[in-house]
Amino acid sequence: MFNSNSPLGLGYSVGVMGGLQKYTYEKVGIRHSFGFKFSYIPNVTSIRDKTLKEYCVVNCDKAKEYKFSNTHGNQSVLYYALDGLFDFVKTDKTRFGMILGISVDFAFTNGEGSDSVGGTTWLFGSARTGFYTQVNNNIFDLTLKLPVLGCGVGKPVFDTTLTLGYKYLF
Repeated sequence: MFNSNSPLGLGYSVGVMGGLQKYTYEKVGIRHSFGFKFSYIPNVTSIRDKTLKEYCVVNCDKAKEYKFSNTHGNQSVLYYALDGLFDFVKTDKTRFGMILGISVDFAFTNGEGSDSVGGTTWLFGSARTGFYTQVNNNIFDLTLKLPVLGCGVGKPVFDTTLTLGYKYLF
């Protein structure tokens, strides 16, 4: 979410997810997750340049330049994630390991201000990695999601997220 103008492009998110987790071998498992996430971006200019130049192929000196005046934005995301779970340590009631996976997102971004930040992201693929610990039926994980593939309409935000999560197994 950063650009060269500001390294402080932090946003805040809240989400709800559900899914299925299954261990196929003693220390290797798989997790399917479906979820919804809402993110608030307090400083859009930290992830976008202060001005936006119209895209051009020829005669770019005359391309129109727009002043980017939005200061806030939000993003709603529906996603599916497929994660591999690899245990480093396993005892009777606890596990500790690494997550490696991919996710596919459908996102809609909306801006507040005189210019639009918005755009619908049709396809947004990400690589996911992180660590987790499980105690009985409680799972705590730290996951980094990095965008690797995406296409959209408008000016979509392809965000990199670091998520601290809690999951309960029923």
